[in-house]
Amino acid sequence: MCAMPASGCLGIKTCPQGACSSISTAVGTGSGSLSALSVSAGKSAPHAMSEFYSYTRPWKCIYVGGILSSGCGGALLSVYQAGCLVSTPALSAGECYCACIGYSISVYAGNGGSVAAYINCNSVNIFCRLTTTNCTGSVSFPIKNTDTFQIGICANTPSCACAGCAGGDMYINTITSISGNECYGGGCTGVHTFTG
Repeated sequence: MCAMPASGCLGIKTCPQGACSSISTAVGTGSGSLSALSVSAGKSAPHAMSEFYSYTRPWKCIYVGGILSSGCGGALLSVYQAGCLVSTPALSAGECYCACIGYSISVYAGNGGSVAAYINCNSVNIFCRLTTTNCTGSVSFPIKNTDTFQIGICANTPSCACAGCAGGDMYINTITSISGNECYGGGCTGVHTFTG
């Protein structure tokens, strides 16, 4: 993403100075209407091309926040934590991005423990990695402005005497804009849980 020039040629769709001088490219809507572009950029009437000198589209930061649940219970010592991906400010209609979610799981050999890393989209499980051994990995998913996207991790060990025998971490690896202007940033970087 490049900032518009502070002076010189600007074009609604194209300009001899290149993409960084295209108002349509800077705003990211593809519109050919100066009024529509100005409104999309949050500018007030009367509209003028000069409003776009030095313009840079504001970023929407995606982060893990809003811890949804955390607890311990059941026959095994079970510790779980879940968070949701949050956009600040909120995504607008039609915006979407691709999130690459990483996970790192640790289970000490011979303790009988297990860890599950999972991802839910709109309350439907779309990824689950259940393991009794150490592992790492990542998985990528597109997310629309209407989606509720949750990541979580659950660690189980045979007894409270085995504190710290199983655990894990889930985090945002990367955020890639598809339609909009999103980036990773701010807030909590991931959800973590360790038994004990």
